[in-house]
Amino acid sequence: MQVELLQTAYVEGEVLALALGPSLAVTRTASLADRARVWDVRTGALVSVLQGHTDCVLAAAVSPDGGRVVTGSSDRTARVWDLSAGGAVAVLNTVLLGHTDAVSAVAISPDASAAVTGAKDNTARVWDLATGETAKVLEGHTDAVSAVAISRDGNTALTGSFDRTARVWSLTAGERVRVLQGHASFVCAVALSLDGSRAVTGSYDRTARVWDSTSGEAMMVLEGHDALVDTVVLSPTQCVAVTGSGDKTARVWDLRTGEALASLETGNPLGAVAVTPDGSEVVAGCWDGRVRRYRLTRVGRVAVLAFMCAAVKRDAAGLAQRDCLTRVRRIAVEACMGDGARRPVLAPAARLLMRSGDHSVMVRVLRFLL
Repeated sequence: MQVELLQTAYVEGEVLALALGPSLAVTRTASLADRARVWDVRTGALVSVLQGHTDCVLAAAVSPDGGRVVTGSSDRTARVWDLSAGGAVAVLNTVLLGHTDAVSAVAISPDASAAVTGAKDNTARVWDLATGETAKVLEGHTDAVSAVAISRDGNTALTGSFDRTARVWSLTAGERVRVLQGHASFVCAVALSLDGSRAVTGSYDRTARVWDSTSGEAMMVLEGHDALVDTVVLSPTQCVAVTGSGDKTARVWDLRTGEALASLETGNPLGAVAVTPDGSEVVAGCWDGRVRRYRLTRVGRVAVLAFMCAAVKRDAAGLAQRDCLTRVRRIAVEACMGDGARRPVLAPAARLLMRSGDHSVMVRVLRFLL
């Protein structure tokens, strides 16, 4: 995999969260630890100040549309902020009260209607953001809840804890589904696939683990970092994971093989990583306020695209859409894992397909390349 550094932006403070709809970063500074700041990553300009907590801000999450931020704090509250008004100081919508210790992790549902918070009181809470009320309390961890994530469909949550486990929860029932055990130290980062069927966890034991969240079985261990893995994210196609570490690197992993595809040298410990919707770029935010954007390119990408498009076009007339996409997944694996000798042969086919204007097929296929 080839890696190209596209941009380095500078914002003030330690990066806590990133959003890529609008390119936003949320930071805190040591001198003003009870407030957070929101920055435009493209320009480095300050967008808004989130002022209202009475103790250190520990965590933040941004809604997919960039209109709402949720922060967690040592003051035992989470707070919901509205950025849509565009003022220098964000509007405080709601104070979420209920935790009895510091709120150390937050996540927002894809439709921004709910949030999940984790705290040092060993619980996670699900919140209705329209009312500010607790919808469910997720109990079972025996130590602080340090990380939370919500699946894209909004039905599943994942929590990581200092008790060395991660737990999968049904948000509709408010019940634990699975306990993921295997890390040798604190679990401090978690991520979920679109449908919640696959989980990735990062730990102080310097590894990340990939899990089948339905069965609770560990699928692979991702080894290579020299310090804690404190941030993880999955690409939209679930074929690639990105981990960030205190060893000042982000690593890109192939989830079919467990192989490290690339190591991104950031020069400082990471606070947040994100992947663009098409999976072609990684954004890494560091403790020193630097936010770097990288482009990831697979060798032989055009040839693989041609091979896949040709197969889909040939069979599309006789296959339902679901069967077509299943075939695309299989061909993607075969083409990306196959030897490079056949790729040059496919280049003329790629040019022919691009001239054919069959853009709907190509867009669908590109989503499976990363």
